[in-house]
Amino acid sequence: MPRSPRLTQLWFLYPLVIVTPLALLGWFDPILVNPGRYLELLFASLLLIVLTISLILLALAGQRSYLWHYLHEKRWSKIGFVLVQLAALLLMAPPAMALGIPSLLHRLGSQPAEQVVTVVGKHARYEAPLGCAGKLYIAEYDHLLNDSLCDLPYELWATAKRDDTLLLTGERSLLGFKPLLISLRNPNGVETTSGLPLFTDGSPVVEEK
Repeated sequence: MPRSPRLTQLWFLYPLVIVTPLALLGWFDPILVNPGRYLELLFASLLLIVLTISLILLALAGQRSYLWHYLHEKRWSKIGFVLVQLAALLLMAPPAMALGIPSLLHRLGSQPAEQVVTVVGKHARYEAPLGCAGKLYIAEYDHLLNDSLCDLPYELWATAKRDDTLLLTGERSLLGFKPLLISLRNPNGVETTSGLPLFTDGSPVVEEK
């Protein structure tokens, strides 16, 4: 086999090359994805995983593919290679498809919009792993990785309680919504308004009326 393979011979790497930057975009620049579309994109990610692993297994079934010869020359385990590919795709493909694609489309075009949501809970502590401080869970978005607002100022997070109403002002695109300003009204009538620090240039401003 040639030492420098043609790009077409490295087809088995294409899915990971594509989904990795999309997954990073979805993690670091997320939007609230429409729940129905979110499930459809998750299903599409599973189809991508099944198709990719099936093609790899077919390539390894014979002895004519570049992949088979490469693993044979390196004396690498073919089963181990398949398991590594499967683990990487399971980690990267769902967030890439369900979060990364909506975030990418949002960057390509969005319109100003507002949305009302209801608080159903919040993280036990203001600080949280993975950089999601001030997390509030909302009723209208209830799927894993698509069920909360992050990076709220401490004052707003501490004030918010279950069944409070949030008015989200931001941008709506084809598959989701990106909040830029939050107005919170709790049952006692106190209203708190704040820009999310993640999307503002200066320090967050909190005003109570």
